[in-house]
Amino acid sequence: MEQYHSSQNKEVKNDAQIIRGHETYDSVKILGSFNEATMEQFGAVVAGYNFFKDELFDKPLPPVIFTLNENAHSRGYFRSDARVKDTNKFAVQINISPSTLLLPPIEVFGTLVHEMCHSWHCVYGKPGWWGYHNMEFAEIMEKRGLVCSHSGKPGGRKVGKKMRHYIEPYGLFANAFENLPDCCRIPFTPNVNYGNPAQSPNKLPVPKPKIDLSKTKYTCRGCGAAAWGKPTLHLICGQCNDRMIIIDQLGVAQRGETKQIYLSQHN
Repeated sequence: MEQYHSSQNKEVKNDAQIIRGHETYDSVKILGSFNEATMEQFGAVVAGYNFFKDELFDKPLPPVIFTLNENAHSRGYFRSDARVKDTNKFAVQINISPSTLLLPPIEVFGTLVHEMCHSWHCVYGKPGWWGYHNMEFAEIMEKRGLVCSHSGKPGGRKVGKKMRHYIEPYGLFANAFENLPDCCRIPFTPNVNYGNPAQSPNKLPVPKPKIDLSKTKYTCRGCGAAAWGKPTLHLICGQCNDRMIIIDQLGVAQRGETKQIYLSQHN
């Protein structure tokens, strides 16, 4: 399998070693028992890490442990307090959520570089407390062609607890990505149709709208008055003396009723 090996600082390269019988790549530690598919997947992540480390960072980054764990709230995350097992050696953790791998490759590696900027920040800067993205971090990102934005779009806030980014056109990251070696391409992505082979492999499943039953809306068909409560209630309109019907969040009358909401003639 073709690999991209870092040629950056000698101090980092000397960190390569065998840990508990498993191979490591430069400053990157891969721990566990692997078959060929696993080595291909993590090997591509490691190759991408080494490539962007050489292209975008002028100082050594600390040893890192990669994980690919799903996180419903973020594309990836960084931990500065990770440790290599059975040693007291400092190592950070970078996680990329598997669902992130469904995005275009430039977005996947943008997430990787985002977390690498956290790694650089924890060594050479002053990170915010408990994952807060401060202005110093925003400047580190912008120097590498990624612009912090809480919305992921231009004009968003640049500081905060939860932070996304967008890619600066023709910035350092965008230009480096154009030269990304083929060995850095992630070979495996999640099968979004797992367990449902009848679905087209090219279409993502459409999530069903969530209805909060604790805030069920009742509407009077006569005057249009509305009330909210539990779905087990039976409400009577005090003005029309008529039973109020449930209207779900899609605007559809339930309990077999036809939606008939009229404005009161007294309004």
